[in-house]
Amino acid sequence: MTRPVRPARVLGGTALAVILAMLSSGQTLTGQLEGEQPGCAKKAVRPDQASPTRSSAVAPRSWTPVGGETMAVMDLKAESVSASDSAVISSLLRGELVKTGRFKLVEKNQMDKVLAEQAFQQTGCTSQDCAVKLGKMLNVQLMVVGEFGKLMGQSFTNVRVVNVETGEVVYADKAKGSSADEMEYSIGGMARRIAGLEEAPAQSVPAPAKPATRGK
Repeated sequence: MTRPVRPARVLGGTALAVILAMLSSGQTLTGQLEGEQPGCAKKAVRPDQASPTRSSAVAPRSWTPVGGETMAVMDLKAESVSASDSAVISSLLRGELVKTGRFKLVEKNQMDKVLAEQAFQQTGCTSQDCAVKLGKMLNVQLMVVGEFGKLMGQSFTNVRVVNVETGEVVYADKAKGSSADEMEYSIGGMARRIAGLEEAPAQSVPAPAKPATRGK
């Protein structure tokens, strides 16, 4: 005769005996912890009822600096902002790149001197061909070019890293902010991503908008 099994006493709703019994029988705890009844199918959630989630994945990158590369940062092209504001952001980017300790940056004064000797006008130089030409003049391996602009109260900085030897854009990034502090923080993060010290978060796909409901 089979000896009856004495039911486990549940203390506080989370008795260890109940959990062990469920695990040994192959049942999952997720549904039970969420209040589902055993044997009941989980209610499906329509796509338009799903709440948006923030992805923790990181965007893949095909290039990472090995460290010690020579680099020059051109003054960013001003778009809907003053040239002085663009120069400040360019200087800020140079300083943040130096802080990473991954590159050997050419000083702005030295860069201007070399370009003046070559009678080269750097204003508006944002194309790959122009970046390669400047990079060869400055004898650097990497050139950073881009734009700084403003739209609807937001400031945007778009940069591209060009390999001078191959002429290829090996990395592109952006930073944005609605205040000076936000821009400084954002530029710092972008510099660390260029240096390969941080990964860019993957772009999450927003949840579909809920359809409008008609009143009864």
